[in-house]
Amino acid sequence: MANKTIHSEGRKYIYRVIKFCDEEKERGQLIVPINNTNTRASLATQVSERTISQIRKKGHMADDAGTELGTPSKKRKPSPKKFP
Repeated sequence: MANKTIHSEGRKYIYRVIKFCDEEKERGQLIVPINNTNTRASLATQVSERTISQIRKKGHMADDAGTELGTPSKKRKPSPKKFP
């Protein structure tokens, strides 16, 4: 993997996953069964399961299209025409 800068938002989520994994290690067992991937991801990242599902769906679509998973765009209203 190329050396890329991970910004504060990404670092925050990575740290949440690390804490989740450490907690499982301390307990000596899984917090959520391994088959419940969306629930595990939700608890690890502290993001809703709905958001995890949406990102998973868009990630699969990006993989199929051979593109990267992008950031959602702001919905913009078309600007009014200046000239008739």
